[in-house]
Amino acid sequence: MAITRSLFGPGQLPPLSRYDKLFDNLPLLPQEHKRTGRPSVVRNAMLRALVYRCIRRLPTLSELVFELNNNPMMLEIVGLDALKAAPSVERFSSFVQDTPNTELQKVRKALVSLLLQEQVLSGRLIALDSCPIVMPVKENNLKTSVRDRFDKTQYPKADPQCRLGVLIHYPNPFQKKV
Repeated sequence: MAITRSLFGPGQLPPLSRYDKLFDNLPLLPQEHKRTGRPSVVRNAMLRALVYRCIRRLPTLSELVFELNNNPMMLEIVGLDALKAAPSVERFSSFVQDTPNTELQKVRKALVSLLLQEQVLSGRLIALDSCPIVMPVKENNLKTSVRDRFDKTQYPKADPQCRLGVLIHYPNPFQKKV
């Protein structure tokens, strides 16, 4: 995969060429060749459209299709025909369901290694994102009697990997009372 370097900073580029440079560095997915069924849509164009959806923070596939239909230049940049309508929501949904996770993980790993080569990332720091996940174990049910419910050294029998945590509940919004 060829790495293209720009002669000027990203702030000086027009917005459409920024997307173009971004999509040039995306690894290619293998194209499936089917002889029956609906005419195929280029899988790499679908991937680029879904990356565009994430960048623009569009919450649904319907909004992605609406955005692509109202912006033919973006259709062309992702690799679709600007004179035709964008693929339907069902097409995007079927692409997401039918694409194996291993292929998408290969794309992610290739992008991370590219960022490491370009020294955008150093790989020295690790960031973790955590949120409480309430496990369906006896210790989380307040109606059951459990000895040492709040002892951090006692692990639940149903899930030995489960640990004791705190989940804060505010009964009324904008109040500090827990």
